[in-house]
Amino acid sequence: MKILFTKQYGYYAVISGLCAAWGSICGKLSGNFSYELSLNNVGQLFLKSIFILMMLTSNAAVWTYYVKALQASSTSLVPTIISTASNYIVSALAGFLIFKEQLSFLWCCGMFLVISGLALVTESECKENNIVNKTKKE
Repeated sequence: MKILFTKQYGYYAVISGLCAAWGSICGKLSGNFSYELSLNNVGQLFLKSIFILMMLTSNAAVWTYYVKALQASSTSLVPTIISTASNYIVSALAGFLIFKEQLSFLWCCGMFLVISGLALVTESECKENNIVNKTKKE
């Protein structure tokens, strides 16, 4: 997990994943008027429009930060994994906390495997970069 805090593309990839999760939340909120609000049709339409606009803005930010992560990295694998994992984790937690969705034991095991895989891949990337840097210096 050291790569998330020492490499610039790690920051960009995490921000990309967070923006993707926020876009998903806004998209779900734009179509979910099952919550009790005493708004008339114009108010609901206005609120729905705000959520859709936030979703579109968030998706633009996803691609901006994802491209920055790809440009800052020597490989596309690690930024893709970091962005996808952060999106997956934050979306699932938001579903649990905001939308009261149930998380099964199997889902929790899957989340553990995602985080473990992220740690393994990013750690191997750090080791490969250290080997390459040492050979370049020699």
